[in-house]
Amino acid sequence: CAVPPELEAAAAPVLSLRLRTAMKAFDEVHDEMMREAEAESAKAEAEAAANQLQREKQRKNPSESSGKEQVDAATEETAAEPEEDDEPPPQKVLLREDLKKIQSTLKSSGAASFYSDSAPALLVSLHAPLAKIRERCNQLLEEFEQHPALLNFRRMLDRITNFPLADTTPMTVLTALEMLLDRSTPWETVAHRGVTLQPVLGPVKKFIVALRVRQLKEWRTLRQSRELYWRRKGSVWWFHCLQVAAGAGGRETTDTTAAVTDELLRFVRMAPIAEFDLRVHMLTALGSLADTLAGAPGAPPPWMGQVARNLGAFCQIWMPTVQKIV
Repeated sequence: CAVPPELEAAAAPVLSLRLRTAMKAFDEVHDEMMREAEAESAKAEAEAAANQLQREKQRKNPSESSGKEQVDAATEETAAEPEEDDEPPPQKVLLREDLKKIQSTLKSSGAASFYSDSAPALLVSLHAPLAKIRERCNQLLEEFEQHPALLNFRRMLDRITNFPLADTTPMTVLTALEMLLDRSTPWETVAHRGVTLQPVLGPVKKFIVALRVRQLKEWRTLRQSRELYWRRKGSVWWFHCLQVAAGAGGRETTDTTAAVTDELLRFVRMAPIAEFDLRVHMLTALGSLADTLAGAPGAPPPWMGQVARNLGAFCQIWMPTVQKIV
């Protein structure tokens, strides 16, 4: 449809302004592109002139040029060579590797604890049984190619033999060996006496039983060591008891007695399970100390000993429950 003359006349100034703005922007972009092209051309001409000058110098002084080339080549070779100070990262010793070289250094029973982060002396004896299991499994796979039960069993065996000896806990190996026995069940269900894995799995079963016995045997030692740790850690709270006794004041009032009782009772109730017994004994010791120092300068008030002893006797009713939890 045709544009009305009135609308065309009104829009002409706006269109003219937009056209002039667009043409101005185009000219600016064109000028910028031309300047960049001239700069690149000047740079290329300067590089060509420098190369030409370098070639003329080489023709005049060939010995100097060859010496410089030798220096550049030596520099490149030096940069390409690895630094002698860079040591390769230490390689992890896996359970499937030959451990005869390090077996003599791992005979100390003190270095093998079931609850430690790693126990190489405890796990090194697995190398021979696992090697025999692998050998027998490979023989069976030659006779029964691609048998799914044997392939599943060997995958679990490969996982165990790839355990790093110094970074694997005995609990991890114990769990993996039990899973290995579970993987052997489908094959043993259908295998006859001539193709069974039981002869080579016998040492692994004994090893699992020995580890379970060791786990139960060392649990008592682990518990005792942790209890001693928490007792040593909780002994610093004795100064808190002394601070509460020192801030009790000299006169026995209902408010003061209630405040001290609440604070000491909170002190016991907020204790970790392993420190509960220790804090109850601290209350008894605080009562005895207050009685012993009665009347001395700076000593706790006389009524403090009776409050601490009564609280210690009261907290004894929780001891059977705490002992069951521990």
